[in-house]
Amino acid sequence: MVFALKLSEAKENLTDAVSDRSEMLRDLKAELGRANLQVTIDEKNGVLRLGEDAIRFETARVEPRAPTLKLQHDRVLTLLSKAFSEVLPCYSIEPPGRCTRAGKSSKSDLRLDVLLIEGHTDSQPCGPDCNRRGNRGLSTERAVYIMGRLIDEHPDLANIVNRNREAVLAAAGYGEKRPLVTDSPGAPNPKNRRIDIRVIMEVPSGDEGLERGAPVSVKQKLIRSLED
Repeated sequence: MVFALKLSEAKENLTDAVSDRSEMLRDLKAELGRANLQVTIDEKNGVLRLGEDAIRFETARVEPRAPTLKLQHDRVLTLLSKAFSEVLPCYSIEPPGRCTRAGKSSKSDLRLDVLLIEGHTDSQPCGPDCNRRGNRGLSTERAVYIMGRLIDEHPDLANIVNRNREAVLAAAGYGEKRPLVTDSPGAPNPKNRRIDIRVIMEVPSGDEGLERGAPVSVKQKLIRSLED
């Protein structure tokens, strides 16, 4: 009977955590929309997506060289870091008391565990300019670059941690391995060239998790995602 009650509470907590994740994504989209930065969100998979219309990379490069792209990156990453700085504390375990948005708080005991910045490319080989890193290496470098720029803009983002005292911001690259749409031979689809920001909430883990919503470690999640 006790186990059944704990299981019921855990399921309810998970439902609330999914609701929190969706609300967080909607908050971020609305905040960015007010600054005329259009992004898409995938509530089912917990993703905020920056396509090429939001942020564009030059072929085989990480940091932009063209002045117009530099201006685009500066604007987009400034707005994104500001939105993160305002919204993420309302769904995080630490640091406490940082949420300044009226009426915003987590419904669940399960808080933000990881905010994973994912780099993705199309299926076009990145060519000799990539040396041996390939598309996966290139996409990883872009994701790390985005994360670094966000922290440069708002250093407080580096202080947002999960229940395990691990920084919630993380980065990974998948190259062409996770396309949104299938590339046609000789005609890579630009929709696959993107930055995804994946929101991962805590999940109950074993008996301890049923009692207090213990998170799966960031390392475990990243290993699983990189093995996909």
